Amino acid sequence: MTAQGIRFNQSLTFKMLVVAIGTVLATLLFFVFSTQSASAHGNLMDSRATLCYEGVNVNCGRVMYEPYSVEGRGDFPEVGVPDGELASASLFLELDEQSYDRWVKVDMQGGPFTFEWRIIANHSTNNWKYYITRVGWDPNAPLQRADLELFCSYYDYGQLPPNRVTNDCVIPNDREGYHVILAVWDIDDTMNAFYQAMDVNLSINPNEPTHPEPGHAGDPDRFGEYHPWVDFRGYRAGEIIHHNGFLWEALWYTTGDEPGQSTVWNQLGEYDGTPYEPRDPGDDNGHDPGDGHGPGDGHDPGDGHEPDPDPTEPEDPTEPEEPTDPGTDYPAWNSSTIYTGGEIVSYNGQLYQAQWWTQNQTPGTQQWGPWLLVSGQEPSDPTDPEEPSNPSEPEEPTEPEEPTEPSDPTEPGDYPAWSSSVVYTGGEIVSYGGQLYQAKWWTQNQQPGEMYGPWELLN
Repeated sequence: MTAQGIRFNQSLTFKMLVVAIGTVLATLLFFVFSTQSASAHGNLMDSRATLCYEGVNVNCGRVMYEPYSVEGRGDFPEVGVPDGELASASLFLELDEQSYDRWVKVDMQGGPFTFEWRIIANHSTNNWKYYITRVGWDPNAPLQRADLELFCSYYDYGQLPPNRVTNDCVIPNDREGYHVILAVWDIDDTMNAFYQAMDVNLSINPNEPTHPEPGHAGDPDRFGEYHPWVDFRGYRAGEIIHHNGFLWEALWYTTGDEPGQSTVWNQLGEYDGTPYEPRDPGDDNGHDPGDGHGPGDGHDPGDGHEPDPDPTEPEDPTEPEEPTDPGTDYPAWNSSTIYTGGEIVSYNGQLYQAQWWTQNQTPGTQQWGPWLLVSGQEPSDPTDPEEPSNPSEPEEPTEPEEPTEPSDPTEPGDYPAWSSSVVYTGGEIVSYGGQLYQAKWWTQNQQPGEMYGPWELLN
């Protein structure tokens, strides 16, 4: 063989080796990233999905292969998955089949009970919550929020759970027969949660009280209205906690800065630890404790707050009855305030609802922005002498100018520039290098454009 032929064969062999190595690397990368993105994280022992996996429940669909993957939108019940799909998380729809005899039931008595989760892939955790169907619920109708009441909760404040998690709770001892327990593992670093329905056959425990004493294991009301400060959790601007007998409000994002020792915390006053009444999953007015909402949130009727004996009180109900009045029902939008999905503000005489986390994004100026128009302000009463003094009135003529501003979602000028020091959460949009990117999950100091990174290119 000539030297030229030898060189040709060597070159061909080298190229084939490079191609083979590249193929192997590509396969490994695909496996790694597809594994990371898989929704396989955790399941509750004896749940509907787990009993499908064990072959006890039948005709379950593909959840029988992955009971730990029942994952859907979190922040339940204020947001979460739709009614009728609570057991499946809108993913494994066979789990939503609901009738008295559809699923195998686990025998259980009222009183202390320990729930156990098997964790396949750890996630920073917000909380663990347990709901149970009410007395008189319809077992032959799709499961809804209105059927449920919260009876047990635990908060992890962003910590990673171990591979086995146990939560001590007290099962209500005032009901018997077939009931469903819905367990929700809410994730801290994503917008999702894991849902597990458990079918139980309850019986009254004669050795336990009908209603447990306040402060029992897992009592969802044991914290009072605000949670204590913890040094490992991150707090957003506007969140309120208690520490050393006082209420504190975070002025900007902080982690590890002790209230009273750092200027990031503003002291609001003394804290007496007064507990609040339980919130129903169907009550979208009640905020979850520690969700960053400050004093002044609407109280649930029957929340233990005594009515004001002032004889002028009968006039008060007329003010909040009009849901479209931005001036009385909802706070004005503020560019420095952080808003999360579901919050409602008033701006230029209109009501807007945040669809996801947002700050300094003006309502009504971005066609595909974070704010959803809820309603406009009703026509004012011409007999009302205070209307002419409303400073918002002269601003109305400026609204027609808004359409001239860029509304194209592919225009980087609509969104703030990416910054390495800013914390972004899922759904936020930034401009970088003349392109728009949307965060897929919580991220900081991860440059847009990285392959398999947290940013999705929009244009």
